[in-house]
Amino acid sequence: MAFLPKGPEQKKRWFFRPIFFLIIWGLLALLLLVNGIFESKRLKDNLYRLLYDEGSALIAGLEKSAQATFASITALEAFPEASALLIPSSMDRELGTKLPGEKELARLAKAWHLSMVSLITPTRRLSYPTSQEGIPGGESFLHPLLEGKSSYAIQRSEKKETGQMDQISVAITRREGEGILALRADEPSIQKLRRRVILQGLIEDWKGRGELRYITFQGEDLEVLSDTNPEQVGLKEENGFLRQILVQNPREPAAQDLRERKILELAKVVLVEPNTRWLLRVGLSTERVNQILEVDQRNIALFSLFLLIFGGLGIAVVSRMENRHLARVGEMEEKIRQSEKLSSLANLAAGVE
Repeated sequence: MAFLPKGPEQKKRWFFRPIFFLIIWGLLALLLLVNGIFESKRLKDNLYRLLYDEGSALIAGLEKSAQATFASITALEAFPEASALLIPSSMDRELGTKLPGEKELARLAKAWHLSMVSLITPTRRLSYPTSQEGIPGGESFLHPLLEGKSSYAIQRSEKKETGQMDQISVAITRREGEGILALRADEPSIQKLRRRVILQGLIEDWKGRGELRYITFQGEDLEVLSDTNPEQVGLKEENGFLRQILVQNPREPAAQDLRERKILELAKVVLVEPNTRWLLRVGLSTERVNQILEVDQRNIALFSLFLLIFGGLGIAVVSRMENRHLARVGEMEEKIRQSEKLSSLANLAAGVE
């Protein structure tokens, strides 16, 4: 057999050298590593696809609900007084039981686009802007509320030139907290606030579903019209991702992975009112996906480690058995060579005789 060394040195050499064992074991480790990376990526893609599908369904549902709601507000458009009552009621819910300070009142006025807002309690009166005296509608405007004869009051002023509504003052007795909340707004502000109240109602109905963490409606100027966090309303949240969506207007929701926040965000341009484009964003938590991926990666690592250990032991056992077999074959060949030598010597001796 040509692969066997001849002579006495064959017992000093390895038939299956350790380097071969290391090469095979290394190839096995590389194969397991590649397989683990592939399986982990495949699982991640599938989980994120499911999360994307959930977000797409939420956006589609929110868009249809908003379209249906805005299609049914013709009566509110004809009677702005009725829709104006929604505004202080929503502000009251936003404030809750707390008694706001001057900064909080100023934030509310700016966020709700109010020309003036006041909070009247038995012990204090706060107004914004503070430079204006009195309260929206005047002192007599509040008498029915102060005397407990009514829970709300509405007063509107009209433009002398056109007879159209100029401003409207609304006051309500707070349900969530103490005192009376009064405000003043013009017609454009009333329309904006009506949109906000309706959208905020939709958000309240939809929030908390599945992995949903937030819902945001933004105008084309990226001003936040409504948000799960009311403090974001009125702010401009802008980045290249949102601008790109407004420019490209893709048919399907676009997604970005906000890893630092553990959020998968989906955004889409929606048409809720005629000739009006809004940007609808939803944020889905990726915490459960990451937990599943961590468990899967840990299981793959443990399984690969076991395979490497038992595979290495198997290779070592097989190589040792092969070495023993080859050693026995070598010994047999050596005996055959010795026999041939003895036979040759015997034939030579017989010839000499």
